[in-house]
Amino acid sequence: MDENQKPPEVPRQPAGTLNGPPPQPMASMPGNLHKKSSKWRYFFIVLGILQALGVAIFLLVMLWAVQQAKAGVSGTEFIGLFLFITLVPAVGIIALINLIGLPIYMIKHKSLGKGLVFGILSLVISALLALCGAYSVYQLRVAVPNRVDELNKEFKQRNEEEDRQFVAANAKPEITKEEAIELLKACKLKGFYYTKQTESENLNGMQFPSAEASAAGVVLVKVDGEPYRISIADRLVSELVPIAREVQKTCDGPQFWHDGTYEQYKDGKWYFKDEVVNAVQSGKTKDEVMSFMQNCKADYFIGYTDISLVKDANTKSWLDNAEKSTTGIEILEDPLNSYVFTSKAMTIELQDVARQFRQSCYNTKKLYITIDDWLETEYPAGVWTRVKR
Repeated sequence: MDENQKPPEVPRQPAGTLNGPPPQPMASMPGNLHKKSSKWRYFFIVLGILQALGVAIFLLVMLWAVQQAKAGVSGTEFIGLFLFITLVPAVGIIALINLIGLPIYMIKHKSLGKGLVFGILSLVISALLALCGAYSVYQLRVAVPNRVDELNKEFKQRNEEEDRQFVAANAKPEITKEEAIELLKACKLKGFYYTKQTESENLNGMQFPSAEASAAGVVLVKVDGEPYRISIADRLVSELVPIAREVQKTCDGPQFWHDGTYEQYKDGKWYFKDEVVNAVQSGKTKDEVMSFMQNCKADYFIGYTDISLVKDANTKSWLDNAEKSTTGIEILEDPLNSYVFTSKAMTIELQDVARQFRQSCYNTKKLYITIDDWLETEYPAGVWTRVKR
């Protein structure tokens, strides 16, 4: 080789390279891991929100229940029991899932900064809620059955005490007719029972005598120590029903019960078996009243010769109404009995007619004739006698 000739230059390769193609720029990592981490992050965020909602609902409901209990509303203790049975275990399960999954997520993704702080806070809350959930399970398995037994025992004791008080308050259920009238006029009765009262009844372990068997014909039932309802014997229907009807117009009660059912109030009237009860017909003519009695619709013909001899105040009031009416007659139709009240003049004029209709209607309806304070009876047939009421 000529000394003046230079060797051919060999192209230089970049430093750090070997034979082969030059290194390619590192491709970006697939996005799967990033996407998975995002999805799991949202999952734990949702768990945290559910925990917060559960705690908020529990606190709000319990606060409301406490306020209701202070206001005297009964049964609020069952609200807390319901929450311990449903909401607390559900939140506890959510917290347990968070306790297991969140630490794994934080270690794998090396959470730092705010993520680490929120993660630790979420774990602390989850630990507390998980303990609450475990406690609620204990309550369900041990404490709740014990509490239910206690409540049942308290309920039984309370019922027994109420029964004892009921028996003590109703130690003397039989009252006089005058006492019944006083209770009616004072608006202290909620119920007025008549007809089908021949059988005694058992209430709260106490046997009440029947109104028919009682000496005075009236049996009073008290509730919570206060008069509640009376049952009357059939022999007092003519005296006490009209009084109770008048009271019914001004008092909230009494509710009438007879023939095995209650009367119904609608359109400002009382109905029994879809018929208006206590229908008063004023201004009836003599012929209309005679037709009424002839068709065996009357149960009582009530008149007077001297108003001072009429002892019953309610009867006296009806006779006074008849006296003031244009025809001297007033008819009161009741589902059980119908009454014909007459003025002094109409009493004298219709008394014998009523006796005749009593004889003709005897097999259909027994017409009782009351004059002043006497009840007329026919015994034997054709012989009329007077009996003191």
